[in-house]
Amino acid sequence: MHGLMKENIQLNREVLSELSVHEPYSFKTVVDISRNAFPGNKLPVK
Repeated sequence: MHGLMKENIQLNREVLSELSVHEPYSFKTVVDISRNAFPGNKLPVK
């Protein structure tokens, strides 16, 4: 949640839950953005 706030993405837990169930690819994108909000959590380039 902190990563989402840091990236100024305003989704609550209920919306994230619904997104994970109905739009898993979109949810993964949101998770990746959240992880990249912190310098030590950069995802490897594929």
